[in-house]
Amino acid sequence: MKNLNEHRFEEEWRSAFGEAKATPHADVWARIDAHLANQEAEKINGN
Repeated sequence: MKNLNEHRFEEEWRSAFGEAKATPHADVWARIDAHLANQEAEKINGN
């Protein structure tokens, strides 16, 4: 019964949000890029 309820929940979720789309603000991508660049620099510098 639990699996059936989980399946129903997932189907309802897909039905409600399956077509939804959102575009993150440009600042979000800039922060992600800066974070990744910092991680790469730390890896190169051995920190």
